[in-house]
Amino acid sequence: MGRQPQPGTVQVRRHLLAILADVDESMSTPDVLVAISRRAGCNVPESAPVCRFAGDPRGSCLAWCWHQPVYPQLRAMAKLGLVQRIRIPDHRCVYWQRVDNETDEAMNELFDQNTAEVAGTGPAGDSDQVRALYRERAHLVAALVRAAVLDVGRDAVIAYNDPDEPRLPVLYADTDAGQISWHINPEDLPLFAAVPVVDPGDPRARWDGHDKQTALTRLRTLAAGQSRGPRAVPGQFGRR
Repeated sequence: MGRQPQPGTVQVRRHLLAILADVDESMSTPDVLVAISRRAGCNVPESAPVCRFAGDPRGSCLAWCWHQPVYPQLRAMAKLGLVQRIRIPDHRCVYWQRVDNETDEAMNELFDQNTAEVAGTGPAGDSDQVRALYRERAHLVAALVRAAVLDVGRDAVIAYNDPDEPRLPVLYADTDAGQISWHINPEDLPLFAAVPVVDPGDPRARWDGHDKQTALTRLRTLAAGQSRGPRAVPGQFGRR
């Protein structure tokens, strides 16, 4: 039998379904965060002396305090077929839309028990098993960045500039085969001590538009010892 979700989790799920039901088109993750903050208020604990996002240079509240409870629930609802996860070309954000043909079984699962994707997660929303795999990957990425990027005079930087994952740093590596980027769990940052953390708008942290398949192709090119030739200039700022 699955564990019963906490009342706060159920409330977040109900808010999300209601928010997505109120709009005719899909909503980006940042828009969902703002919408739930308007319905439920600030998510900063009352014990906190001040909102840690209050100093955002853009001046307005982006409701990032809601990201950690909201994003895993959106993914869980997508897994259950209650919402659809949409990626729009040339848009940095993931978009979400409520599905019309939701089933009673899916609704019962959403409100009656935690799914494996949501239960027992860490800072990045990962289960312990997934966390161990990402930790292993982080060691490999750190070695690759040192050998194939920094040691050959190319740039590698870390920036917090993914609007869908504002708490997760993104590593951008300019390799001989083209730019490759990864999300890094904050717990793994010590493995990347040689990589500077830069402002979100730093030119070296501009996503060049590559998708996962392109990144894998570039990795295979590196493994084969091939080169793309002269160093490329990153494209317009964006992510995913």
